[in-house]
This record gives sequence, structure tokens and C-alpha cells, in this order.
Amino acid sequence: MLKILIVEDDPMVRMLTVKFINSLNGFEVVGDFGCSEEALVYLERNRVDLFILDMFLPDRSGLQFLKTLRERELKCDVIFVTASNSSEDIKQAFQLGAVDYLIKPFDFDRLKEALDRYLVNSEKIALKEELTQTEIDHFYLKRGKKKANNVKGIQQSTLTRILNIVKGRTGYSWSVREVSEETSISIVTVKKYLDHLVELGRIRSHLCYKSVGRPQYLYEFVI
Repeated sequence: MLKILIVEDDPMVRMLTVKFINSLNGFEVVGDFGCSEEALVYLERNRVDLFILDMFLPDRSGLQFLKTLRERELKCDVIFVTASNSSEDIKQAFQLGAVDYLIKPFDFDRLKEALDRYLVNSEKIALKEELTQTEIDHFYLKRGKKKANNVKGIQQSTLTRILNIVKGRTGYSWSVREVSEETSISIVTVKKYLDHLVELGRIRSHLCYKSVGRPQYLYEFVI
């Protein structure tokens, strides 16, 4: 069971993230804090495998916090989950050893992918004293290959059809389910195409938090 610590100043995001991670096999959230100093105090007395870390904290930045971990030689890995899409922040995060970087609003499926990959890699690496190049490639290049295959699976006709529909929804937000019902295309497929349109900058997405249940992604057309 991998021990996870969450450092996030938004109480709602923190609560939802704790609930989501604790629902997954192989992970246990052992603590969640709204500032980095509390996390450091905890870490000095307890073992943690992985941090879920925000960039914008009230007492220091996520990067400063990660630098402190490295300076004190506290051995733990970090996944950033933050609203910062600054290329400089991302560059520094990976230079300091972050294993992944998710930009808010983030998809919980993407977080699950990051955690699952981390779990598999941790378990396999722990069993071996040495790795071959093939094993290294499998651990650290697998996600990039998957992403490329997903892009190749985009059909221009379907993309155009969905784009024409969302253009007609200019001025208000809508869900994957709404587009799925209008196009008679599966929710999974529609989600893939909408995410592709987000990457292209044609639409934007944001998380809508409800009083109960998981947060829902809503989309809006970029004029």
C-alpha cells in the first residue's frame, strides 16, 4: 500500500482528491494539509511515498517546497496538480524530480492514470536491482506512445461533426452527456474528441463541483 500525502490549499479540491484516491486499490492517503509547513512536520516523523502537490500554497510555492524536500534529503516522489501552466514552472518541477504534472482543471481519470503508472513502476523497480533499456523505455515512455495512438484515432469527419455542434452552443457551458445525446455517439468517444478540441484550443473545459458525487467537466466554445 503506497502512502500518499496531499498538500493543497483549496479545501474542496483537497477533500475530493482524498476521497478519490482512497477509493483506489493500492493507495492510502495518510494526511492532507493546506500548507507546506504542516506537511514538513508530518514528513519528519512519518514515511510517505508520494506527494500530490499544489503550486500555489499560502506559506511557500510548491517548487520551493520540493526544493526543501531535496535539500533535507527527504525521499519521496511528487506529482504536481496545479493551475499553473507556466512552462518555466513545469520545467523546474521536472528538474527537481517530479514524476508527473497535471494542470487544473484536471480529469480524475488522468490522475488515476498517473497513480496507476506510479504504482506499477514502483512495484516492478522494487523487485529488481538493475534495469534493462527495454524496461526503462516501458516504464517511462509508455504514456507518450499511448497519447500518440489516441491522436491517430481521431477521425476528421467525426471531429468536424462534433465541432459544428459545439459551435451552436456558444455562450453557455455543456457536458459530455449533452453532446453525446445530440450526436448519438458514445460518451467515451465524445469525451476523447472534446479533450482533443481542448488541446487544439477550440474549446475550454472546467470542473463543476457538486454537493454530492464526483465533479463534472463542463465545456464551452472559444470564440
